[in-house]
Amino acid sequence: MSATLSHPSGSYPRRASASTGTGIGQRLWNALLLLGAARARPHLEQLARQHQSSNPEMARQLRQVAREGLI
Repeated sequence: MSATLSHPSGSYPRRASASTGTGIGQRLWNALLLLGAARARPHLEQLARQHQSSNPEMARQLRQVAREGLI
């Protein structure tokens, strides 16, 4: 005699839809980008200070990237 499990309709655990998974993945990716930008900011500012006298244009670009997070 084989035992079968019967579940009432709708009692199975629901899996996240593909669009939900994509949304979660996108939010995670965005959070990682923000974290990376926050970690890079002090290093970019330090590089800008270091190169201010020798290459002011590069220093300006480094500050802009640090400020706007355009990495």
